[in-house]
Amino acid sequence: MMKTTQPSLGGDPEFFIFLKKQKKYQVISADKILPPKTKKLNTPGGDVFFDGVQAEINPSFNTCRERLLTKMYYCIDSVYDLAREKYSKDKVVFAPLASIPITKKDIEGADKECIRFGCSPDSNIYSDEAFEYPDGSKFMTRFSGGHIHLGFADISYMNKFKDPDKMFNLIRALDCIAGIMSTALSQGEEERIRRKYYGRAGTYRLQPHGLEYRPLSSFWLVSPQMASLMLALVRDAFTLTYYDKEKLLFDVLSKDEVRRIIDKHDINSAVRVYNDVLKPLYDKEFLHKRVPLNHQYVRDLVDEMVKKGYKRIFNPYNMLNYWCIKKPYLEPDWNERYGMRKLSMDVKYKFKNIEDIRKLGD
Repeated sequence: MMKTTQPSLGGDPEFFIFLKKQKKYQVISADKILPPKTKKLNTPGGDVFFDGVQAEINPSFNTCRERLLTKMYYCIDSVYDLAREKYSKDKVVFAPLASIPITKKDIEGADKECIRFGCSPDSNIYSDEAFEYPDGSKFMTRFSGGHIHLGFADISYMNKFKDPDKMFNLIRALDCIAGIMSTALSQGEEERIRRKYYGRAGTYRLQPHGLEYRPLSSFWLVSPQMASLMLALVRDAFTLTYYDKEKLLFDVLSKDEVRRIIDKHDINSAVRVYNDVLKPLYDKEFLHKRVPLNHQYVRDLVDEMVKKGYKRIFNPYNMLNYWCIKKPYLEPDWNERYGMRKLSMDVKYKFKNIEDIRKLGD
């Protein structure tokens, strides 16, 4: 059995801010609430700012998923406080949707950064083809990214992944696990729309701290449970590659097939890969026993979401409830050390059943 590897984890997930009026959701450009990226607001959990129409959080890196979830909580809570100050008489709703339609009125008077697309180019392990982004002043769709970062703080990690071939293998392994699972779980037309412009398979950026994996939308920010799952899947891909076990994936999943599934957002094929490849892979002994998909409760939950998509469990418009921002259900004295422990998918805590999770969103 492999020992657990602990790269530092982080991310820059985005979400949309809405005002709910009766049964309709009116998008609010995040620049009306948050500062720009050049003047980030520092919170106890990390930085928050607007990036286009979307709000973005940059939680502080951590090797522990639970502590990172706590950082995310503080970031989201800080944005909610600012939104409530601005719109105290309205019902504020956060939703991590892959894409949404907007109108020209929605961006009327918005900061110029809310108009611009593709500020920095992505790199791609499969292609050098440059991508041309649409004109944001005329293109009336906006997207949210859920990029996850891996930090190589340990010298052995840095030495391992300074080899470009090894780094490419890591990105390909991330596609095989996190990319495929994001396709199987996040079922909806808004994902297909986003894939036409953002989130292609194999997209990444090298960062001073390590690697930014960019195919994912922010759907996983919907709840601590989903965030914990996706962070764990990213770490599993790292673990496989670090211990030179990536061939367990590559021998059964061709890069062309994985690339096609992600780029086309082929849900049926992604579900097949989950059932035929990934589940048997997790039944092997090479991963640490605390890997989430090795626990029956988590496996049952993921199976349920794969059948009809994550929205079967998590309503994206109820994101604030799942994060316990609006109606905390934890002990009053919960703190950074223990705060998200009862919300994570870790083995230390299990809901009695899937319905308990559904009720959190009510």
